[in-house]
Amino acid sequence: MPHNFVLAIQEDDRGNFWLGTNDGLARFNPDTKVVKNYIPEDGIEDAAFRSMPFKTKTGELLFGGSGGMYYFHPDSLKENAFIPPVYITDFRIFNQSVSLREENSVLDQNITTTKEITLSYDQSVFSFDFIALNYKIGSKNQYAYQMQGFDKKWVMAGNKRTATYTNLDPGEYTFRVKASNNDGIWNEKGTSIKIIITPPFWQTWWFRTLVALAVIGSALGYYKMKMRAIKAQKAELEKQVKERTNDLLEANHELVERQEEIMQQQEELQTQAELLQDSYNSLKETQEEIEAQRDTLQLVNENVMSSIQYARTIQRAILPSQNKIALALPQHFVLYRPKDVVSGDFYWFTQLAKEDIGNERDIIFIAAVDCTGHGVPGAFMSIIGNTLLNEIVNQKHIIDPAQVLELLNEGVKKAVEKAEGMNTAGMDVCLVRIEKEADNQIRILYSGAKRPLLFVREGEKTVERLEGDRRSIGSDVKIPFTTKEIILEANTVLYLTTDGYADQNNPAREKLGSVRLRDMMTKAASASLVEQQQIFEKLLDDHQQSSEQRDDITLIGVRV
Repeated sequence: MPHNFVLAIQEDDRGNFWLGTNDGLARFNPDTKVVKNYIPEDGIEDAAFRSMPFKTKTGELLFGGSGGMYYFHPDSLKENAFIPPVYITDFRIFNQSVSLREENSVLDQNITTTKEITLSYDQSVFSFDFIALNYKIGSKNQYAYQMQGFDKKWVMAGNKRTATYTNLDPGEYTFRVKASNNDGIWNEKGTSIKIIITPPFWQTWWFRTLVALAVIGSALGYYKMKMRAIKAQKAELEKQVKERTNDLLEANHELVERQEEIMQQQEELQTQAELLQDSYNSLKETQEEIEAQRDTLQLVNENVMSSIQYARTIQRAILPSQNKIALALPQHFVLYRPKDVVSGDFYWFTQLAKEDIGNERDIIFIAAVDCTGHGVPGAFMSIIGNTLLNEIVNQKHIIDPAQVLELLNEGVKKAVEKAEGMNTAGMDVCLVRIEKEADNQIRILYSGAKRPLLFVREGEKTVERLEGDRRSIGSDVKIPFTTKEIILEANTVLYLTTDGYADQNNPAREKLGSVRLRDMMTKAASASLVEQQQIFEKLLDDHQQSSEQRDDITLIGVRV
């Protein structure tokens, strides 16, 4: 509508309503719900139509405007049936037009005839200019564009003739643009161009996983090779010691038998003494060799630990930064304590814009994951789990939590089938999707693999619990994962945890327990999230004291 304040309405012979507004004249078709506006280029120069309209017996319409009267027959207004051709007229990278004359130009011909463009990952901001060749009231030409593979639907650009994209993920896309003439006749075919964005090799998940596996595999292989060599040398040394000991026993027995002939056998006794000295020297050399082997084993152990420390660095790198989480969830804490150098626990976070996923609102995902095993095997599973979650949610844009867990289950089983010695690998997961609703409410969608979601409402003194499904990721259980939905008021505190916190022993081998953990949640829920982290750390330290940590520990708190 040219203006939402309608001053005059008149129906024509075809059932269309002609509307006089504060800012021009419009025609409304009640069957198709289509509105067409008439502007100065159509001959309408007055802004306001304030007088009562009139229709003659011959079908002509009369409208009084602020500067005079307009009369016309609706059937005499012919629409423009020309379907305008559409062309891409310019391509810019970082707002600079790409020229054919540039060295290493991405264009090898004019942009109007180019069908495909290949860009590197660092050419992250690029734009297209386009135009429709309709010269009859060109200001009414309308445009729509879509980057297939990124945009879920057409972007209606009005009369804007530029489209800009930033930081697209590596992959293949097709940019399409279509246009209409001044009377809304669209060229649906429009024009298109294929865009290929190449990724940096070091950012691919397979490269990072391969580097981690290669480093750790080399360290383990070197360690096993050295251990076999040490065992073989130890067996040989033991054999030699046994042989020399038997020689000593035989010589001693011969001395006992010949005690009465000592004087006659003095020369032989001297010879036996020399043999004893040789045996002693040999034993001393054997001891020195054992000490040398001990030093070699210590060096091998230091090399293995160095490789494990590198694996720890890789694992830490895949965890989301606290700054990134804080941008989306300002009030949160993460209590993360691995049992060993590398951990089987990990936490995961991502935020998706509504434009990227075709959703009504932006959504946030956060998860606490407990992988089978500790140390290196658990770390392998955490790398696999993190990679699969990024692929499912960030790349494939699967946003239903239950479907995410089903795809994660399939991915883990495929990864385990390819890896020897990991046939029991799996993971327990608490996955939460957060959306801000109207009226200060929060929409929570949750799905769990043997891990619950705990939460405390503002002003309440009880912990509420959403139970996960009795099925682990990677298992053959046929129970489907389910998504549970709940609407919460703002300032509710969510808690996601693995089983390590509640299962921690004290020196008397008593577990901290889920009851004490939930009791502390009710007492701490009203405190700030920074204070809550200190409270839960103190509870854990006071209970554990000098006892050894028995499992990886992850506890996440979020005030929504």
